[in-house]
Amino acid sequence: RTPDGRLFVTESLTGRLTEITSGGGKSILGVGFDTGTSVVFFDGNLIVTNSSPGTITSTDLSGATATLFSGIIYPYGATVASDGTLYYIEFGTGEIKQSDLAGASPATVASGAAFGLQFLALSPAGSLFVSDPLTATLYQVLGTQLSPFASGFMGKNALPVAGPTGIGFNSSGSLFISDGPELW
Repeated sequence: RTPDGRLFVTESLTGRLTEITSGGGKSILGVGFDTGTSVVFFDGNLIVTNSSPGTITSTDLSGATATLFSGIIYPYGATVASDGTLYYIEFGTGEIKQSDLAGASPATVASGAAFGLQFLALSPAGSLFVSDPLTATLYQVLGTQLSPFASGFMGKNALPVAGPTGIGFNSSGSLFISDGPELW
């Protein structure tokens, strides 16, 4: 979401970056987002992870797109801190990376899962959380390690829906977790 409440999503089957309007309609902002997995709004731009081509792009609200990073092994969930630090999951390695949006070489923040890490959320206090539906666990990044924060979600035992998947914080600091058909 943008600060004015606009909602953008990637449609992985069509490769479109789409705005969902308040009336439920769709407005296409851009195309070519093959297997887009995450959209984050920061400083007037949409930061999009594109798993299939292994890129992270920046798209302004007029649709102009620039590649920030390429050659990533299946980038997945992403979040951006208020200082412009980009965090993303490299699904193919099970690592969480960080960089600035100017294109500095990414550094590994934490690792510990061969596959499964999917979505990231940054708490208002600056703690990084990551979901792993394959182990049905929500982790908190402590130092360079993934520390189990909560478990017992539906996970891979409830395919095709699994959890925890989407995670996020509201402005009050409450954590929300999607878990199959449930929202916690």
